[in-house]
Amino acid sequence: MNKLTKILVVFLLVFNFCLLQCDSVSAVENTSNELSTSNFITYDKEGDLVSMSMPEDYSEMSSYHSITTLLSSGYKSWYDNGYHPSTSVWRRVDHYYFNTSSTVNVGVSFTITYGTVSGTLAVSNTTSTNFGYSISVDQNRDSKVRVYTDFNWKYYRADVYDNYTGEYQYTYYFSTIQITAERFVPVYR
Repeated sequence: MNKLTKILVVFLLVFNFCLLQCDSVSAVENTSNELSTSNFITYDKEGDLVSMSMPEDYSEMSSYHSITTLLSSGYKSWYDNGYHPSTSVWRRVDHYYFNTSSTVNVGVSFTITYGTVSGTLAVSNTTSTNFGYSISVDQNRDSKVRVYTDFNWKYYRADVYDNYTGEYQYTYYFSTIQITAERFVPVYR
């Protein structure tokens, strides 16, 4: 393995480790054009590595890289994510139990000036045992649980270039979303 390939492998390992440690961050890519390869390296304007996708044979370098530009960012509070996926039917129960170590995804999608910020957030999942925390509800009425979240979001443009010729290839947009709070509110009918 040459020195450049070794450096790229180290970056990939660090990046994957960060993804495993930061499971509450999601990124969604909105591709306007696609090349035949899914291998890429992404740098910010300062030249720092943001992300990459390398082939299984790490001795082969990506043919493309992208330069990202932050277009917009913000914070949402009490965003309505809809009903909790585990409470999709009306029930008569006295408690809902939630476990923070078990998660389920809820959707996020809203329009900004530059496009649509969309993705998923991992929130606590229900459990049949008393591990985690519970929400008391009126057992004489049908209920579901509505999910509300707070999160930071960023929306980026990525311009893709050929590593060998330096020629511009295409642009895609993506968003990152990081949850800061989750709220579960009982709803009755």
